[in-house]
Amino acid sequence: MDERELVALLAGKIDASLNDDDGELSATRQKNLDYYLGEPYGNEREGYSQYRSREVLETVEWVLPALLRVFVAGDRAVQFDPVGPNDEAQAEQETEAVQFALARGNDYFSTVYTWIKSALLEPVAYIKVWMDREVKVTGEEYRGLTEAELSILVNDPEVEVTEQAITPTGIDINVKRTCIYPKLRIEPIPGEEALIDASHNKLALDDCDFVCHRTKKTYSWLVGAGFDRDLLDEVSPEGGRDWAGEKVNRLFTEDESWANWEDGDGDESLRTYWVHEISALVDVDGDGIAERRRIVMIGDKIFENVEHDYVPLVSLCAIPMPHRHPGLAEADLVRDLQLLKSTLIRQLLDNVYRVNRPRSRVGINALTDDGKTLQSLLDPMAEFIPCEDPSAIIDEQRTSFVSELLPVIQFVTESQQTRTGIAPNLSLDPAVLQKTTMGAFQGALEQASQRVELLARIMAETGFKWLASKVHRLLKEHSQRPQMMKVRGQWIEVNPSDWRDRENVSVNVGLGFNDRSKELMATQQLLAAQMQLIQFGIVNPQNLLQSASDLVTASGKKSPERYFSSPPPPAPPQPDPNLLVAQAQAQAMQTDAQSKVMRAQVEGQKAQLDMQRAQFEAQLSAREQDLKLREAELKLQIAQLEAQIKIAESRANVENTIADSGLKEAQRIKTLAEAKEKQLDADALESGVIELLENANVPAPISA
Repeated sequence: MDERELVALLAGKIDASLNDDDGELSATRQKNLDYYLGEPYGNEREGYSQYRSREVLETVEWVLPALLRVFVAGDRAVQFDPVGPNDEAQAEQETEAVQFALARGNDYFSTVYTWIKSALLEPVAYIKVWMDREVKVTGEEYRGLTEAELSILVNDPEVEVTEQAITPTGIDINVKRTCIYPKLRIEPIPGEEALIDASHNKLALDDCDFVCHRTKKTYSWLVGAGFDRDLLDEVSPEGGRDWAGEKVNRLFTEDESWANWEDGDGDESLRTYWVHEISALVDVDGDGIAERRRIVMIGDKIFENVEHDYVPLVSLCAIPMPHRHPGLAEADLVRDLQLLKSTLIRQLLDNVYRVNRPRSRVGINALTDDGKTLQSLLDPMAEFIPCEDPSAIIDEQRTSFVSELLPVIQFVTESQQTRTGIAPNLSLDPAVLQKTTMGAFQGALEQASQRVELLARIMAETGFKWLASKVHRLLKEHSQRPQMMKVRGQWIEVNPSDWRDRENVSVNVGLGFNDRSKELMATQQLLAAQMQLIQFGIVNPQNLLQSASDLVTASGKKSPERYFSSPPPPAPPQPDPNLLVAQAQAQAMQTDAQSKVMRAQVEGQKAQLDMQRAQFEAQLSAREQDLKLREAELKLQIAQLEAQIKIAESRANVENTIADSGLKEAQRIKTLAEAKEKQLDADALESGVIELLENANVPAPISA
């Protein structure tokens, strides 16, 4: 499926979806809002009463505080169930972490207030839950850094160096640190912005084939959100601001002008575009199996198309209807009664006006020149009817039917209480209190509150249960680092990335939540009974602590550990004196027997030690004899070695003497040989000289 085919498919689904601005649900939302605000019905007549009763407002505003007390001011409405005995503490921690995330980063009260009030006024109310990015930029300065420290700092992807200088003490730098954190976002959205597949037949949206959040965004917002500027410039902006019927009805009153508003007021950066954030089942790859995908379509261009099984919208309905997505609002139950009661009271007031100030029929001759009567001149509020009879001045005769209308109006009021379970008159009217017995009054009040309890139960089992599951999933998937949170009065470190998938979510909202005073009274009575029975041993301090904790919860406060501490360990019971004597005697006998046994054991051990000592002494004596023999042998060996050494030394001395004599003889022989050789040389020289002289006739020298 190419982009052109995908855009055509999505455009068809958008046109056929529920909650469109000109659809039946949109008309119902506008009508309920008009009735809540007391807008004119369109059937008013000039000169007659235009009174409008406010049954829709009364119903919504009377039930709203009870629901907010459950989901905002009360204990947690939902919690995650453990999957085993070792998972209870972890499930408790995850429940607290989800509640902490909801209340910390979002305006939880305003969000829940808007969501619940929308569900009371509209067939279906929607809230969007997603994980956004929060960018935090801070400036930092570092002085006297080394090369290694500088390298670590500049390699940090969150750091950008803005200034750098080398000084005698090191390196000085200024940096800009940009940190991106995941940010949980929860936002109620108007009904016309939530487009739901027309064939969807359940309140839950996770398995809906097509869910779309449609809204208008400015060019500046889209560029800041990271959308491709070049591709965005190819999209044609929507002409004019989006003042559709339902939005106009919600935002503007009769004396406000909106028709002259132009797109962006001349600022190109504020021109608007239709943005469709879609979660749909689409077979993009053509394998015959549709995958859930997240698609962002701006105008007729696809900016994002990824496979993602998360649906960011959560629906809430006051009165769900079987096998259909939209249900009924509390306003739907009383809207016709408001119109009927307004009509009856208008007629009642018109009748009272006519009875208290009747009109007169006046002939034309009795009129003054300016068309007035003498009576009207005396009484400016007087009314008259001109007639042809010139002499007629006849007062109009009117009959009061107030007594007939009041029972009908009372019946309509009681019908409102029967339909909605909201009975302000039953709980506040002194006349009712005087005429009703305590038992009947309490029974009627309990029956009326059951409808409110059921309403809270429905909201907890549907919208708030689904909201908790989605927040749990978002925290688990997007948390990058552990975070600190306060659980039961103690700060702990929580790492959502280590959580397990949670599918079982239980609801704590049950019957009886709406009557906190009754629960408080019952807890007080239980605590008083425990105080009376504690002397019989059937109540312990731990039971009292549990009742005291329930008392704190019933009173509307949190953290019972701030008011009551765990009881100290129980003191040991005082024993019976006779029993103590018997125990002492038995202990003495046991001690004596143990002493005898221990004495025998000691004597046996002593004998054993004596025997071991004798054996040890014998072994020691034998070892001493052995050592003496070894010592004698060693001495003999040493003497032999010394004798051998002396013999070897004598032989060495003799050999050295002989060697010295031989050396001296060799030297003498060498000396004699050298002397003889010298003598021979001298003799030869002498012979040569004589022979030379003889040849020269020189007398030969006389030989010595």
